[in-house]
Amino acid sequence: MPITVYRSGDLYFVRFSLRVKPRRVAFVIGNFTAFMKSIELEFCGDDYCAYVALPPGRYLYRYLVDGEVVLDDGPVENGHNVLLLRGSLRRARLGITRRRLFRAVYGIFVDRFECKRVGGPRDRLGGDLESIRRRLGYIRSMGFDAIYLTPIFRAMSYHRYDVLDYLSVDDDLGSNRAFKKLVRDAHAIGVRVILDMPIHHTGSEHPAFKRALDGDPEYSRWFYIYGDDYEKFMDVRRMPKLNVKFASEWVKGIMLHWSLMGVDAFRIDVGAGIPPWYLWDARQFVNKPFIAEVWGDPFLWRNAVDGVMNYQVWEPLIKFLSGNLSAEDFAQILKRQLALLPRPLLLNSWLFIDTHDTPRAITVLGDAEKLTSSPP
Repeated sequence: MPITVYRSGDLYFVRFSLRVKPRRVAFVIGNFTAFMKSIELEFCGDDYCAYVALPPGRYLYRYLVDGEVVLDDGPVENGHNVLLLRGSLRRARLGITRRRLFRAVYGIFVDRFECKRVGGPRDRLGGDLESIRRRLGYIRSMGFDAIYLTPIFRAMSYHRYDVLDYLSVDDDLGSNRAFKKLVRDAHAIGVRVILDMPIHHTGSEHPAFKRALDGDPEYSRWFYIYGDDYEKFMDVRRMPKLNVKFASEWVKGIMLHWSLMGVDAFRIDVGAGIPPWYLWDARQFVNKPFIAEVWGDPFLWRNAVDGVMNYQVWEPLIKFLSGNLSAEDFAQILKRQLALLPRPLLLNSWLFIDTHDTPRAITVLGDAEKLTSSPP
């Protein structure tokens, strides 16, 4: 039952694991939990695991499996294993930012960026990471200090929100090595990389979901299966909803993988469909900013993430720009957010003119002139 230790800067990420299957429940306890049962090991595919972020220090820990003490191999002291994480202590950054994270974010729908093939709206058109890397200087010259990439994982479709493998770059886009080169060159010129993370659902061909459909009792807990049917995103059968309560540690491992690859922040797809408690917990763990996709009122997520895609303002903004909403009514919407939402959240929320999920503003507003002139 070995532990695995990763390091990023002044922080350690420790993966505790058990090969035995608990009948009821397994915990890892130690001086980092005040020896309380706060960290439950969850099914992680091949074992039961839990990820814990720790600063340098000397730690005691042990497992409780169905009430019985289980120890790892290695040093033991007073009935606990000993874990030594070397390094100097530094003041930790607060989880809630009090500054603006990004000055300007350049959104990229990866498959359509300098696409190389001709096809229909649902075909793969061949955009890739190398094309983005070559254009980084141009993007930076326009004043952008961050790029936001739609999912890059191996997936079922061109948009890649129906993921098959969360740890591998889609073959059409290049490779994990191509992504590392993109991150390296972006950082070299002051551009940070934000990665879209679709953890609300997987693809219906994902191995975990196929195992769930076959009746595997562990993987079945990762999804909401009801006989011959299951919960889905927007009733799309190829996107089964993930139960983050039971897949939580597996999802943390995915985020840790890309965080260690150099990702600076995560955009959480369908953030409004994920419990705020889980987003708060995952954000504290990876210690990276989260921007959640929230189409409705973001109030419930106000303390869980660093910002939201502010669709609550986007729709009235378009109506205001097109002359279909008065300035007074638009101001009331803004005043409500100012009254209810924390200032750091508002500073880091994205108020955009359009996205890949909306009609193009130039189409809705009629012509480019309306984008730079006052509404009638």
